[in-house]
Amino acid sequence: MKKRFGISISEDKYRVIDELSRKTNTARSLIVEKALEAYITAIKHKAEKHDCCGLIIVKYKKVSEEEITRRINKELVNAETHIHEGEVCVRIAYVKGSSDEIEKTITNLSSLAASVTFVPLD
Repeated sequence: MKKRFGISISEDKYRVIDELSRKTNTARSLIVEKALEAYITAIKHKAEKHDCCGLIIVKYKKVSEEEITRRINKELVNAETHIHEGEVCVRIAYVKGSSDEIEKTITNLSSLAASVTFVPLD
């Protein structure tokens, strides 16, 4: 069952949602619902300590490989790959373990990298 309620968002975000809706022939409410699902998943991951698995995606340049490696908790990593695209490096690690330890690793990497994204897989 769906519930209806009103929200207020910036005009910029409204325009983006409206444009995506038209271009993809998708209802605005579905776009907002899917965005909320992703946000709620990310927040729940941080709020509730648990064991989990997922991907840490690190995009960076002008940072040594050694420094990135030092900041990744190796006990969490089950598999890893590294991709070079021009001056940009992307490192993808499949991690499994405590959500607290995963979050610490993300925080450690965030001070170095252009972007760090965690994609939960459970």
